[in-house]
Amino acid sequence: AAQKNSSSYFVSTSTVDPSSIQATIGDLRITVQDGEQQVGIERVTAHQQYSACSYSHNNYDIAILKTSRPMSWVFTKDGYGSVNRVCLPHPRDDYEPGENVTVSGWGVMSEGEGTISNVLNAVDIPVVSYQECRAAYGQRVNQDHVCAGLKQGGKDSCQGDSGGPLVRRRNGRAELVGIVSFGYGCARPENPGVYTKVSSYIDWIQKNL
Repeated sequence: AAQKNSSSYFVSTSTVDPSSIQATIGDLRITVQDGEQQVGIERVTAHQQYSACSYSHNNYDIAILKTSRPMSWVFTKDGYGSVNRVCLPHPRDDYEPGENVTVSGWGVMSEGEGTISNVLNAVDIPVVSYQECRAAYGQRVNQDHVCAGLKQGGKDSCQGDSGGPLVRRRNGRAELVGIVSFGYGCARPENPGVYTKVSSYIDWIQKNL
């Protein structure tokens, strides 16, 4: 999950029972103790218009997770155990095609694999125009999505990355552009990843903190 500019909140796509999950923060390798923090989840607030049963279930694919206690910001030289916040974008921020963004997660490394990664991975990809994304996905995509990926494929988020952050770095700060939502397979040519555009939901986020 991607962290909002607070020590007690995440913005993600999770809609699960909060008592069944916890957040692990600052972890780079699942099988190694890296000084990560573990905190419980006190509340999950899914968008009230989200419906997993409708054709448009990829709309309003966003939730806020409130942790049971504040998290600690930690900075280490090697990155292990480091924890930092990511800032929310300005309301209705838009993104230029070709603008560089970074997606990270623990998902599988290629389409069809059944085992998630033991290492936190990240990849830089360009923003794709709304028109190009709409050509790939039709009415499943709207102005509340942002799409990113290479035209020739090869770099993408994948299964197991859902709910993770798409981030851009601008003027020395990291901004949460999107949340991994859906796509056709992984890293296929002319099929970019589709992300919930966080800037479309700033008012909703602020009202539900």
